Amino acid sequence: MKYLVLVLTGIFPLSFWFPFGNSPQAQGNSQSSVTTVSPNLVISQFQAGSAADTNDEFIEILNLSANPVDLNGISLVYRSASATNDILVYQWTTSTIVPSGGYYLIASNSYDGTVSANSTYNNTTCSCALSSTSGGIALRQGAVNSGTILDSV
Repeated sequence: MKYLVLVLTGIFPLSFWFPFGNSPQAQGNSQSSVTTVSPNLVISQFQAGSAADTNDEFIEILNLSANPVDLNGISLVYRSASATNDILVYQWTTSTIVPSGGYYLIASNSYDGTVSANSTYNNTTCSCALSSTSGGIALRQGAVNSGTILDSV
């Protein structure tokens, strides 16, 4: 009986934390037909160079939500394994809608894939060439080094 009381006392506070303090639905805007921040905006695929060309890079974003998402105000950043700050790869400064279930492809100017990129970046001028062995990429809402991380790989 004491064990049951201890378990219930541990679970009871968590039942208040998850629905109110950590709910993905709380981040969305139900008043608008376009959500500005989606907990379902994810980096679905990426390539950090190929054997033929180390600058042949791409990052694919997928909107898993049931609503369209506006990328305006979101940044794609890269951080090498030894760095302490993010490097801006791409930033959306105008309305760019990704439909529900839709993809958005960002690629370096050396990308040679068969699917056309929605946007490109020059990984030489931004010093953001992706390492194939370490480091990470992330989508941020807000400032490059301090904005909310939406997804990271």
